[in-house]
Amino acid sequence: MAKRNVEEEISTRMDEFIAASKRLPATNDGKVNVLALCRDLGLAPSDAQHFHRKEALKATINALAEEQGILPIGARGRSDEDEIIERRLSQIATQAKDDAQAAAEQSAAAGVMLDELRAAQDEIERLTLQVRALEEKLRIYEDGGIPPRI
Repeated sequence: MAKRNVEEEISTRMDEFIAASKRLPATNDGKVNVLALCRDLGLAPSDAQHFHRKEALKATINALAEEQGILPIGARGRSDEDEIIERRLSQIATQAKDDAQAAAEQSAAAGVMLDELRAAQDEIERLTLQVRALEEKLRIYEDGGIPPRI
């Protein structure tokens, strides 16, 4: 029994497929559906491996896929996970921007509060000195000294 020439057999069936102006089957995410193509060509599902391994077959299918606006064999189509990841990254970027804005505003507010605290401390120190001076004047007066001028 002669060994099967898979590449030649698939190429012959592909030529007939192309001559009949058939469209390549595609997956939901727009890639070439190799298993469905095997079925359309009358090949066994196990022959799908040859479309991935044999560069000549792969190049033929990918050229036809490009003409038909389908992603080539082995292409990574956009999945729901990709969209979820992109949406989450966008949310994270927006949140990071909002957090940075809030941090800047909080830092500015803290700076203002610190300035107000320093001014209040200075005022307390001034008033403390004034109270001590008045207490000293009062003590001098009570000890029989000159009446204080207030």
